[in-house]
Amino acid sequence: RLTGCIKEMTMLPLLQIAGSVSQKKMRDGMLKIMDYLLERGVTTVYDAGNYIKEEQTYKILSDLDKQGKLPVRIEATHIIDLPDKLDGAIGEFKRLKSKYETKNIKFKTMKMMLDGTLRAHTAKMITPYCDTGTTGGTLIDFKRLYEFIKQLNKEKIDFHLHTVGEGASKMVMDCAERIIREDGKLDINITLAHLESLTDEDLARFKPLGITANFTPHWFGGIDYGDIEIMERILGEKRAHSIMRAKSMAASGALVTFSSDEVSLKLLDRWNPFLGMETGMTRQEVKKGGKAAEIFPPETERLSLEEMIKGYTINSARALRLEDKIGSIEEGKYADLVILDDNIFQIDPYEIHNIVPDAVIVEGEVVKGKL
Repeated sequence: RLTGCIKEMTMLPLLQIAGSVSQKKMRDGMLKIMDYLLERGVTTVYDAGNYIKEEQTYKILSDLDKQGKLPVRIEATHIIDLPDKLDGAIGEFKRLKSKYETKNIKFKTMKMMLDGTLRAHTAKMITPYCDTGTTGGTLIDFKRLYEFIKQLNKEKIDFHLHTVGEGASKMVMDCAERIIREDGKLDINITLAHLESLTDEDLARFKPLGITANFTPHWFGGIDYGDIEIMERILGEKRAHSIMRAKSMAASGALVTFSSDEVSLKLLDRWNPFLGMETGMTRQEVKKGGKAAEIFPPETERLSLEEMIKGYTINSARALRLEDKIGSIEEGKYADLVILDDNIFQIDPYEIHNIVPDAVIVEGEVVKGKL
């Protein structure tokens, strides 16, 4: 009988031993996701980490590429989701890179789950949660994080971190600032993902530190939070009405990128970048039947379509060191293009999630649809 609960990363050791998925089922599921993304114009995917079956995942992808059957390019990563993985992380990253890197699979980035989530009260905060008085926590302390970033900087391995709470992002920026002060510069790209709660002071630090801000815009309608009343109870009114401030981040001059942060075949529509564009512009959840949802505050953080497109294209290419190959239409690049039936700047913003390109072109070849 149940005697307690397991939250977030503590479930991983159990998932390692509870049940199994066949290689064929994994392969079929991965192909379904990649095909769905390609149909919607996504030609390059940053894989932000596999909690379990990391080895099997990259073996399947590598085999697909060697067979000429990998539908998209993959920017791969090794994830640190438990503290005991830290010491061997760089060695494991190099092993995965040497074993599974191919023409279309590249290992350039390390991933870390630095903190948790707001609703579970595990995201690291500076000011305590209003309903519990706690401040959450981080996977490792400041000293270990600083030393690890120094190692990554020496090895020229980029770093992508899950940072939901204001305390987690501040911790990374303090480490980066110290390294820049000591060494003169950072030689790696650091990306902080989600950034749901940020202080004004830390929001302004992204541009001068050269740190990339990554947001998940299909959350901007509030679906992952239930409603604003829940957030007010957890964070208080002021913080609850100032979460996920991508518009302010873009206005600060920082490099802003967008992604889906999805993991489930059951929620395949949430992988759609056009859904993300619409929700980023409206801050309203897409509802079936044409009824508009309430605007999730702050309404002033609604982004423009141009900002959304840049975040999904050239800005993301820069964050992945691919701006010389993809992300914009320029001579000498790969010619990854989408052809749309309508002018996306002229259609009803609430119809953007329904867009499916008439044709998707990869390196000059039509791979989906037709011209």
